[in-house]
Amino acid sequence: MSRVALFACVNYEPEEVRRAVSEALAAIGGLASFVREGQTVLLKPNLLSSKAPELAVTTHPAIVEAVALEAVKLGAKVVIGDSPPYQGQNPRRYESLCQVTGMREVADRVGAEIVSLDHPQREVETGGKLFKKLPVSAAVLDADVVINLPKLKTHGLTGFTGAVKNMFGCVPGLKKSQLHLQAREGREVFSEMLVDVFAACKPTLNVMDAVVAMEGPGPSKGRPKQVGAILASADAVSLDSVARELIGFSLSSIAHIRLAAERGLGEAGLGHIEIVGSDLDTLRVHDFSPSPTIGSGFAGMPAPLYKIVKNQFVPMPRVIADKCVACGDCIKVCAIGAMELVPRHNENSRKIARADLKKCIACYCCDEACAYDAISVRKGWLGESLRRTRR
Repeated sequence: MSRVALFACVNYEPEEVRRAVSEALAAIGGLASFVREGQTVLLKPNLLSSKAPELAVTTHPAIVEAVALEAVKLGAKVVIGDSPPYQGQNPRRYESLCQVTGMREVADRVGAEIVSLDHPQREVETGGKLFKKLPVSAAVLDADVVINLPKLKTHGLTGFTGAVKNMFGCVPGLKKSQLHLQAREGREVFSEMLVDVFAACKPTLNVMDAVVAMEGPGPSKGRPKQVGAILASADAVSLDSVARELIGFSLSSIAHIRLAAERGLGEAGLGHIEIVGSDLDTLRVHDFSPSPTIGSGFAGMPAPLYKIVKNQFVPMPRVIADKCVACGDCIKVCAIGAMELVPRHNENSRKIARADLKKCIACYCCDEACAYDAISVRKGWLGESLRRTRR
């Protein structure tokens, strides 16, 4: 049976986090079972965008620091890195992101190095269904130990983002957008692609930040939600399955967890997972809101009919004019060229971004890349009216 440690952690006070992380690691054999002196240990948090830790968009720095300190005690060299959409391409912006998310302060305190997972990169065999080869960060491939530090959040495409999904950040920069484009046929196909990526860079260990999770329109615009837990496991699939059970999401609703288990990359059935530490029912959250973009029900619709209903009933990116600063990040990250800068009112007015909904494949990369919250993912006026009526 796979083993998942689940321990209560009520806040991000350093002593509370270090206690919970230490107990969780001890419950799965201790970090010394995974790390030896002199090894390079890569910590892979979720650093989606330049948002303060209290917004629950990124892995909290207290979690990263607690795990880093445990590795340093064992004599390991610690590096911290991710490849956020577009911001990881620019060294200055990546450094700014690390400052805002608290990673720079953690690295300086524990003596760790911050690396970008954008460059260099190498192509690796995945043994996957969709992608036999994928570009993966060389820093991930060269590390002796990779410790995956996901944030528990909802996700507009996959419903849930945790340990398996977090490894998508090992694909460098805008390559992720290209994979979105190649896997645009539907959420099931996109989930297969995620599993291919996970197979190519499977982590040694996983420690999840579920102290304050994100509910609603994740992974970047949802609401912080108190869960009060830290999870740890060598099996990312099992960890995700316990986490989705913790917030009341069914296994059938999270395709990438199910697909990863079917391919033998981990255990998803709770009957085959040993949960140690705190009681699952005691920590269970009963009012966790899913992403509003999940469950649209158009995956198998014939293409001609889909085109007719798409703009009204499929959640699509809509630019909020007053928030847009015309930085162009959404244009750079859109692999299909659906984003453009246009005058707001007339030829002489300032420009703002606009989504060409005829081209858009609803991958939501633009939404994730926008640092100004200037993109709202929602249905058209008719779809929104029907949704409000049903509610």
